Amino acid sequence: KPSFTPSPSPTKNPSATLTPSPTLTPQPSPTPTASGFPIQTGWYENQKGQYYLVDGAPITGWQIISGRRYHFGEDGIRTSRTGIDVSSYQGTINWKKVANDDISFAFLRIGGSITGKKEAFTVNDFDKNYTDATANGVDIGVYFFSQAITPEEAQQEALWVINQLNGRPLDLPVVYDL
Repeated sequence: KPSFTPSPSPTKNPSATLTPSPTLTPQPSPTPTASGFPIQTGWYENQKGQYYLVDGAPITGWQIISGRRYHFGEDGIRTSRTGIDVSSYQGTINWKKVANDDISFAFLRIGGSITGKKEAFTVNDFDKNYTDATANGVDIGVYFFSQAITPEEAQQEALWVINQLNGRPLDLPVVYDL
């Protein structure tokens, strides 16, 4: 069932400042045009995908909408996803709010290493963030902050990450922050 949410027009100049995007709220669709889209400006969703319309025409390419960067294919369908990087520095995360703010994935810091120290460190809130994010439908990948200086240290870190995951499934890859 198509839905429409009015919001500001996109800007042509990308910005590094991000602000929350509007929540997609199903609403009755205005009468569609010959192209099948309502003559409105804002988010529009149907069985094919999610669009952003400007005066009834779907936008394409990279766009900034309400401070957030999105990509739309040549057919106007949104092709990008928005994600976040989470470590101990973010404090306690309200994963329900994250999911409701159109954040579809997160890379969680699982741990890291410090040059000259043999033991990797764990991130205290990793388990809670993993559990709460997956419970709210946020896709998960993990990252490890590495300061390995030899191939052997890098291999040890990779095995450490595998052991810390303890069989937990991931939607996205394990990546290294160097």
